[in-house]
Amino acid sequence: MANGKVTQSHFFIDTNGAKKPNKVGVDVYVFFMELREDKASKSLSMAGANQTSKTLITNSYSGCYIPDSGSGNTTSGLYCAALIQKNGWKIPTVEQYVQWAEDQSYRAKYPWKF
Repeated sequence: MANGKVTQSHFFIDTNGAKKPNKVGVDVYVFFMELREDKASKSLSMAGANQTSKTLITNSYSGCYIPDSGSGNTTSGLYCAALIQKNGWKIPTVEQYVQWAEDQSYRAKYPWKF
């Protein structure tokens, strides 16, 4: 945005405090809030909020899933908060999650296994 200013804030919320598992997307949620200001408008949005449910789940960098062990992916789960928001602030069921991912292999990657 050439004429505008962008301010970012990052919020980490651990829903169960110090109790385990302390994993992003499982019990720790990351909110990236951006305030974009230009001559025409101001808006507040969450990272991933404009993505489809499928992208929020399957994005290889920030998707809401448990990565395969040994994959080295330490950033997955960043879009989980946006997925919960898109679902009316409710954690989706495993059936919804797999349906949105359009891939049965994501059943094993469902992050909310308490």
